Amino acid sequence: MPNSPRLNSHLPVGDLLDLADRERPASRPAWLDRFVDAAAELFDPLSGLGRVGFRSEPSEEGWNVALFLGATEIVGGPGDGLIAPARFRFDAAGLAELFDAPPTVGLEVSPQLTNHGVDGIDAALTLVGEIDGHPLTATVLSAPPTGAQPGFKRYANGLEPRVAE
Repeated sequence: MPNSPRLNSHLPVGDLLDLADRERPASRPAWLDRFVDAAAELFDPLSGLGRVGFRSEPSEEGWNVALFLGATEIVGGPGDGLIAPARFRFDAAGLAELFDAPPTVGLEVSPQLTNHGVDGIDAALTLVGEIDGHPLTATVLSAPPTGAQPGFKRYANGLEPRVAE
């Protein structure tokens, strides 16, 4: 599944990428791009910065899309190499309104257990329905999926965070 970043209005103007010049892969329909753009606006990063990523793929039942807020990679200093997932709020009711009719909604919560107890919780909110008459399963992830590149890099020398390359 391709991983395509979507930038949110929570980014400083200097960090916005010009997405208008990028071409949409021919295999992904325009209605899905419109859905992802609208869903990206529903993320509310608690840190003040947000870079929405997504992965999409067709299936026999329709399209599947996973949405997530990109993590931040610490570069230099004592936390060098640390990948910190973003904290955010998400407007689930707003996502449901994007569907043609009220979708089926499910929530999966998975505590991450260690020898010392719970070390975090992964959650996934899934909505199943139709967009413009097309079947869609949309999942909002609490953290980026394995293999997703960080959305930002934060440098130990105090420079402002930059969008990851």
